[in-house]
Amino acid sequence: MAAYIALVGIPIFFQLFLSKRIETKHKGRKVSVTLVVFFLLLFILLSCRSVKVGVDLENYIPWFQRISKTPWKEIFTVVEGIEPGYIVLNKLISIFSDNPQFFLTVIALITVFPLAIL
Repeated sequence: MAAYIALVGIPIFFQLFLSKRIETKHKGRKVSVTLVVFFLLLFILLSCRSVKVGVDLENYIPWFQRISKTPWKEIFTVVEGIEPGYIVLNKLISIFSDNPQFFLTVIALITVFPLAIL
């Protein structure tokens, strides 16, 4: 619970006390340090969470481990009812590592980074 309070509290602190002092521009756009801090903390929280946290990971982690051990020729037959793109994503991630924590980190990056650059 403390992690979620920090996820909200630290950016609020930045906004209230430090936003006037810290301003930066990137490619001609004004960048909010508060948003950078929020998305960085969100990424860290999502990528460092335990593989036992969350009901959804009870399915995703075994699927990832099964897909990572399956040859490319057979990846679409190993688990039924999963989108082909998600299977390919799992297989591509497993090329670099079959560690479930690495899987969570890549998924967190894919999820958080596009939102952060909006």
